[in-house]
Amino acid sequence: MNDFKISLSVCLQLRQQDLKKLIDITNSLITFSNLSYLFASSRLIKKLKLTVDDFIIFKELAGQSMLSYPFQNPQETLDFIKLVQEFKKSPLKAAEVKYMLQHKGLNLPNIDLKIHQILEKLQKDYQSNFCCK
Repeated sequence: MNDFKISLSVCLQLRQQDLKKLIDITNSLITFSNLSYLFASSRLIKKLKLTVDDFIIFKELAGQSMLSYPFQNPQETLDFIKLVQEFKKSPLKAAEVKYMLQHKGLNLPNIDLKIHQILEKLQKDYQSNFCCK
């Protein structure tokens, strides 16, 4: 499927990076099953106003990493939609919950830089408060 990434991303109305994440879930072969999964996933993501990362996290948190989830039957899809709608009432983000439950982070390559920037800002603020009072 990687040869057709551009065409697929246009057809599914997904960014190429997001499409790649969904393709990684499949076995990357052009089959009716894989194309159906990509189409159904992209529509559900748009309807629920999710990011692809959040969709993947919700699949994992539901304990279902199989390819067909949540499209194996209509009840499964409705249960997934209900799960997402209930979760949206929470002040937490899906990545935060995943980290709390599984201690696995998403997109943390610049964490050292961000920590360093936060500490520098705190140091600067403390020094300005201490010097002025």
